[in-house]
Amino acid sequence: MAGLVATLVAAAVLTARSARPFGHPSPGKAYPERENFTLWLVEEFGEPIDLDADPVWTWSDGALPGGAVRFVKDGVKFENGRLVLEAKTAEPGSPTQSCSHAEAAWIDDKPMVSGEMRARHNMFRYGYYEAKMRTLGLRRHNTTASGGSVSSFSVFRDARFKQWRDINIELSDEPYASVTARVLHANSVAHPGLEAEAHMSCSAGDRNLEDEFHTYAFEWLPTSITWYLDGVPIAHHASNEEPPIPELPGKVMMNLWVLDGGTGSGDVAAGGGRASPPRHTE
Repeated sequence: MAGLVATLVAAAVLTARSARPFGHPSPGKAYPERENFTLWLVEEFGEPIDLDADPVWTWSDGALPGGAVRFVKDGVKFENGRLVLEAKTAEPGSPTQSCSHAEAAWIDDKPMVSGEMRARHNMFRYGYYEAKMRTLGLRRHNTTASGGSVSSFSVFRDARFKQWRDINIELSDEPYASVTARVLHANSVAHPGLEAEAHMSCSAGDRNLEDEFHTYAFEWLPTSITWYLDGVPIAHHASNEEPPIPELPGKVMMNLWVLDGGTGSGDVAAGGGRASPPRHTE
């Protein structure tokens, strides 16, 4: 199974340094410190998380209008200390309702299902967010696929049709494994124009994004956003550029979506995404 792994750890100045961070940190483990930031959330994925009852995390039943997947609970799995997001051909009985708790628009039937793990509340704002991931590599595992996949780690504010705020880092395998930094700021629109979004294609050098896990991060401040790959800055967005820097809190999310045509002539070889613990510092 191919996979995506994301490590989430969050820090915020809203809590005392002696306080235990949210999430599921390992007792007694010393986590990395970052100057001027306080650890706020740690997720180790050491044990399966009950996404129906957990106070921080839940699953999504939404979809992307242009994609081939509908998010379902079974698309989020926990294996060997990792979060696994799995994309596969939809089976009979898969959710087909056109409404969703996670999407304001009507959702068409989708040929595939996948997973999205998201925070329950819009409770994360300025800070340093870090995830350890690898991309799906759809084309390599299914050479007949005509589409591609995107593995995303983001802070996203919903409902997006009211106050759309999004900062993310995306791993894509179409046509080759690549990294994109993206920021979006819009209000009361279904499909924002180009002026509401900035996306930057970033060089990954000679890194193998499909077979190896790498550390992806972004630092979100009131004056700028900086994206990192293995600790090296790869993109920057300043407050004097368009769009404006998001100023409202959002939800930490990780998802795996497949572009139209991604199923090719059959299954996506049980393609999956994997994530190890994440960090966020505010």
